[in-house]
Amino acid sequence: MVAALEQKYIELLQQKIANLEEQVGSNLTNEAGMSSRCSDCSPVAIHGDAEDNSNPNPQGAELGNGDEESPSKSVLFCLRRYNEQGSIEEIYVPSVAVTKQQETNATSTQYSMTLLRALNPVGLYDYTMITIEDEGLKALLFYVLWHHPIYSHWERMSFTSVFEPFVHNWSRLQDIADNDESKPIVAGLLKELRSANLSNKLVPLRDSRTWTKAVADLKELLQLVRDTPDLEPYFSGAGAIHENADTIPFRYIWTIFPPGEVVISRSYMDQLQAFIVKESFAETHPKKNKELWNLVCWTYDWNGSEFNRVSVNFIVEEYRGNKNISSLICYPIKHYKGTSDDYAVLGNVESPQALKYALIRRGRRFRELCLKKVGSQVFEYDGFAFSSGHRERMSYRNYYQVKPLVGTRKAILMAVGYR
Repeated sequence: MVAALEQKYIELLQQKIANLEEQVGSNLTNEAGMSSRCSDCSPVAIHGDAEDNSNPNPQGAELGNGDEESPSKSVLFCLRRYNEQGSIEEIYVPSVAVTKQQETNATSTQYSMTLLRALNPVGLYDYTMITIEDEGLKALLFYVLWHHPIYSHWERMSFTSVFEPFVHNWSRLQDIADNDESKPIVAGLLKELRSANLSNKLVPLRDSRTWTKAVADLKELLQLVRDTPDLEPYFSGAGAIHENADTIPFRYIWTIFPPGEVVISRSYMDQLQAFIVKESFAETHPKKNKELWNLVCWTYDWNGSEFNRVSVNFIVEEYRGNKNISSLICYPIKHYKGTSDDYAVLGNVESPQALKYALIRRGRRFRELCLKKVGSQVFEYDGFAFSSGHRERMSYRNYYQVKPLVGTRKAILMAVGYR
């Protein structure tokens, strides 16, 4: 509904501009002023004024008469496009419910948020950007999204399609928008607002009117995000079941890997290992002309003397249709389904939670062995081990089966650190 209304009023404004151009017989963009796409140029708002006698509604419907739905007063719409001279202009569409004088003097600070739709040089959709102006809404978003690595500061809170922070935290944002105090995210926020050590960024939410308005604005913001051309297919199709789906199309593979997500992979010796998502990005294969999706993860490894956090990169090549999530080279641990091979190595790991506990136990044991004091690094062992010649770098290609000692089923190995 919001998207349809937005498009309707953009079309009305474009028609109004065309009428004005016919009246003055000159270039509208020269009169109103052009804005460059570069960040140091000021956008120009093009609005009707009190002396304008042109019909802003060629269909004859009266705007803001109360009989039809109108866009919220919380949103200032902006259309960024190329004019006939190839320059960029920004056309603002304020709420039709405001007065003519308010419309003439409209600025983004009168609104809770500004939605900018950008068109490319041929007039097709390019991207959407939403800038948050209201302090209460900023506070709500800060509470939910402060941990997201994309944003290092929140003085100017702008989000660009495809709105990763919103999609990755959709359920939590929706719970706050619904103002459901039974939800942990809402209960936690209300408890923090009563705290004596409240963050300055959350102070505005202590006012009941600010809280009510911010929650309403958040609900409208989420609807705007849902209706963007980038995400409308996601929420109406795969996204409607994305939290429970076992498959995912390549286009939306990024949605199941939010920063901080625990994922697993068999990339090393075909054994399950856990990682933490850092970030992801897409690129094009230079030779195959296919899109590649890169997932960058953190893990911890032993270098022979200490544990360090290391970065691991997983690459998924573009594929058609839907793909089973658990068949990806790396996937969220919540999609794990136990296998007989895993049972043999890790025990009864039929569920993601059981696997998590098994990996934690294995990791603790590994850490214990690595951190043994000098003189306590001789162990009895039966199984596969690595072989390394003089100054030869160890790799999975030269591991071998350790033969047990004569008369026993055990072998003695010296724990040696490799840098």
